[in-house]
Amino acid sequence: MDLKTVVRTLKEQSIARAKDHEAPLKSAAPRQKRWASKSKTGCATCRIRRIKCDEGKPHCQRCLLTGRQCSGYATSSDASPSLEAAAASSSRTMVLAPRAANHPDWDIMDAIRYCSFKPALSALLRFIFFLR
Repeated sequence: MDLKTVVRTLKEQSIARAKDHEAPLKSAAPRQKRWASKSKTGCATCRIRRIKCDEGKPHCQRCLLTGRQCSGYATSSDASPSLEAAAASSSRTMVLAPRAANHPDWDIMDAIRYCSFKPALSALLRFIFFLR
């Protein structure tokens, strides 16, 4: 083999490898999102963690496998509280946490900026006014 043949062979191999890397994978089917039904009656631990509960009784397998304490399941009366109980709990919430009446909607940085730039801006505006 002469040098030209070796160089040509190496170039062809290099080009073939480059084409293999550039070619998109057409054989793979588009991925589809996995679907799983949502559990509305899972144990309290799985509901708090927002994961699917297998609803095993007395303790779900998900909690047992992960070493967590299964908090159990809500009874039918706990799962759907009456309208009066919901209204009572919402009124209690309003009494316990009243809204602040006279506080502006500023964060602390807005208040600092206002307090520190107001005198400087006032002096600048007075100066410009008297220049005219």
